[in-house]
Amino acid sequence: MKKQLLAAALTIISINLFSQISFTNGTDLLASSGLYGTHPISVADINGDGYDDLVVLDNYKIFFQDPEGGEFTELDLNYDGASSAWGICTGDINNDGYSDVLYGGYFDGLNIVSHSQFIDLYFKTNHGEDDFMVFLQGVNFADLDNDGNLDIFACHDVGPSRIYIGDGLGGFTMNTSIIDTHLNGGGENDAGNYGSLFTDINNDGLIDLYIAKCRQGVSDPTDPRRINILFINNGDGTFSEVAEDWNLDIGEQSWSADFGDIDNDGDMDMLLGNHTGEFVQVYINNGDETFTDITTDAGLSSSFDYHVIQSKFADFDNDGYLDIIIAGSSHIMFAKNNGDNTFEIVEESNVFSTTNSFALGDLNHDGYTDFYSTPGGYGAWGSSGTDSLYLNNGGENNFITFDLEGTISNRDGIGARVIIYGSFGQQMREIRSGESYGIQNTLSAHFGIGLASTIDSAFVHWPSGVIDQLLSTEANQFITVIEGAFPVGINNDLNLDFGISVYPNPASDHINIVFENTTDKQIDLQILNQLGKEVYNESSIRTSMEVELSRFEAGIYIFNFWVNSELVESQKITIK
Repeated sequence: MKKQLLAAALTIISINLFSQISFTNGTDLLASSGLYGTHPISVADINGDGYDDLVVLDNYKIFFQDPEGGEFTELDLNYDGASSAWGICTGDINNDGYSDVLYGGYFDGLNIVSHSQFIDLYFKTNHGEDDFMVFLQGVNFADLDNDGNLDIFACHDVGPSRIYIGDGLGGFTMNTSIIDTHLNGGGENDAGNYGSLFTDINNDGLIDLYIAKCRQGVSDPTDPRRINILFINNGDGTFSEVAEDWNLDIGEQSWSADFGDIDNDGDMDMLLGNHTGEFVQVYINNGDETFTDITTDAGLSSSFDYHVIQSKFADFDNDGYLDIIIAGSSHIMFAKNNGDNTFEIVEESNVFSTTNSFALGDLNHDGYTDFYSTPGGYGAWGSSGTDSLYLNNGGENNFITFDLEGTISNRDGIGARVIIYGSFGQQMREIRSGESYGIQNTLSAHFGIGLASTIDSAFVHWPSGVIDQLLSTEANQFITVIEGAFPVGINNDLNLDFGISVYPNPASDHINIVFENTTDKQIDLQILNQLGKEVYNESSIRTSMEVELSRFEAGIYIFNFWVNSELVESQKITIK
């Protein structure tokens, strides 16, 4: 019914991209016409109603999505200077349930627009002191010290990037110790920081940082100002730079990068957008702390003949595999993931011919990923024209979307990872604030699951270390997960007539398992690591078991117990 109402309200321009995908131009749903945004765009739920909204830096306008599927409600804050910003990100900096927005540009400070619980009360803070004056490119909210409060990472174009630690009340203090952003002797070598994002690249439960670097006018691909950098989180409040070891020290004047699991094997692969060499590159994660360039084998070599501004993974057709969207130099390209590490290039459409930047989210709340498009830019890659909203018409494939609400972790769950399992195998998503080149995509974890009608289980791994588990969940739902509301523990719905005890916890040498009143039952023990991967299994009809722990690395594990293919109990165990 919602789609029928939308269709009646829109000027229908269907753009068939590939099987099961078409978009409708939904710009008429925006109260404004003739929007002229620049490349930083935010898609996020600003007012806390569970629906993605839009922030467009055409002097700062917010478009609140109508839960009934009608026109967006516009709020024009008319901030002078907002239209000159280069980067934007969104997050709840004071944990009050309403998303706040950070933006900035060419030495005009870090501008924070905080949105209180009263939707008509807004205020702007311009941190204009020397410590807050940066030539901002990419920007992120992330909890770098894991205290439950969001911090700021600001890519500085002409010097070392900056970190600002949040106090949970909206205040920030510059910090120079967590990540040493002075590289190769410092000075001008620190410059060229463009697109930044945080991802758990080595599956250790800690967020790492990748920066796409570019320094225009520098022709030497070995110049540090144009070599991408990777900081691994050491888990002790420090980060180490390891891009060369991981084969990710690319010097192709990169403007943007994205990480996603394109082959659903449980680790993050990389998409890169460049201004030299191959404009689009895909790197597969080998699982051994190295990456391999598969661009040619993936069918993406020379697929985009223009300088890339934005690059992003997203499952547009809900088939369970991440597709690609690329924009730059007034052009846009889609590539469908075939499910075998190859992609089908989709020819550009004239309708999208003036797209330089975009942001992604579910902008009509129907379970399919939409996008907001702008031709706005700077210098030679800027373009005339107005912004557009494109709504995904959907198809027969199902979805499930998780919205997170942190209690110990930051309110938006930024830095959390969601992993689902089902007949489709496994998939995972991360919650990020700030991606690609200075844009903000939805803070929801969206999954396409093909024709599957349920998911067997979902694990939410919070920055705090808390793990929530949902079982046997029906498709086509938007589910809010409050941290700790679905703890790994006993499945009380099964009315068990026996007990299982697991001790000690934490453990270092061995785990004891005692079964009570189970002499006639075969119980299967399955152990998953904190990413949901099975690392051990054993069957028993004994009254007790002992599991030696020398084979396990330190960390958090899930002990699942199955009887007759029913998951009867789960326990979270810490191994030292």
